[in-house]
Amino acid sequence: MLVTVLFIVYQGVEAITVHDAEAAAWSELMKFVDSQWHQRFDDEPYLLEEQERAKMFFADEDDLFILAEADLTELADRVDELSTEACGCCPSPVRPS
Repeated sequence: MLVTVLFIVYQGVEAITVHDAEAAAWSELMKFVDSQWHQRFDDEPYLLEEQERAKMFFADEDDLFILAEADLTELADRVDELSTEACGCCPSPVRPS
């Protein structure tokens, strides 16, 4: 199970979202950029292409975004395993206290 993780740091605030595809993560990034554009650049129109707009928006040293692919196969398998164990027809899994 592959997902794309979007990590944004903007004005000291961190945000992380998980998406089923890179295109969905990129779309979310551009929604963020467009929603903050006028606050950051006043009346400057955002007629640039998306890549240039993102580059300009995150030009400050302390601001950044990362799009990264993550493999959640083992996590998904473990969730399935725990779901089966906790179905009610089997003993509940032992959890550390």
